[in-house]
Parts: sequence; C-alpha cells; structure tokens
Amino acid sequence: MESLIDQRYRLDLIRYHLEGFEEKQGKAVFFCPLCQFSRPQGKYVQKKGGMFWCAQWNAWRFNCAKCLPMTSMYRYLEKVNSELARRYQHERWIAGSAGKGHDCPNPMNTLGFATGSHRLISKFAEGGY
Repeated sequence: MESLIDQRYRLDLIRYHLEGFEEKQGKAVFFCPLCQFSRPQGKYVQKKGGMFWCAQWNAWRFNCAKCLPMTSMYRYLEKVNSELARRYQHERWIAGSAGKGHDCPNPMNTLGFATGSHRLISKFAEGGY
C-alpha cells in the first residue's frame, strides 16, 4: 500500500514534471523529462518514461527505455528535481522509512556524513574512543 508521503510526491511529480502522463495496461507512461524534453512538436513520438507499483518493494519504480534503468522514486526525483528529492528524503526519514532496509537513504548533513555520524567523528577526534 502506498504511503501518504509517496502519494503526495508522486502526484507532484506527475503534475509538474511528467508531460503526457497516461495510464496504460497497469503501467503509467510519459515523456521522459531527462531525455525527451527537446522532442519535435506536432509529430508522434513514443513515450519512453514509465512508472509502476512494485509490490515486492512496496514502492514506485521508474524507468526510461532510452536513458534510465529501473530506479526508486527518490533516485528519480534526485535526477528530475533535486530540491523535491531532498524534501521527500527528509519526510521519509522523519516517518522512519529511510535508511537501511528502505529504498530511500538517510539524509546527509552539510559535512556529507549520514545523520548522527558527525557526533561519532567529533568524539573520536577529541580522544573519547
């Protein structure tokens, strides 16, 4: 079952970034915003982007037949809109559905370490370990 966080970000992604979105045979197709943004207008062009619900992972999966193998919602958001990806990652972390065992990594702090690891590093530098 789709979480409320995933649903909200999926709908935002469809509304603002996925042109030509339509549902076909249990899968959604659209013009890929990464490789089909400069396609010829007024001429038929096949939609290369796709997304589907993966019950095994309990998550949405995205792909493009031309430029991107199957990937998670977070990784796709990261390529399409990095600010949206950062907010998605933070909300998933607050909800407890990011990090080890999930398809969304823990958010990184400004130093580039996973949240919490900077305390360990500073303690180690002070000789506390």
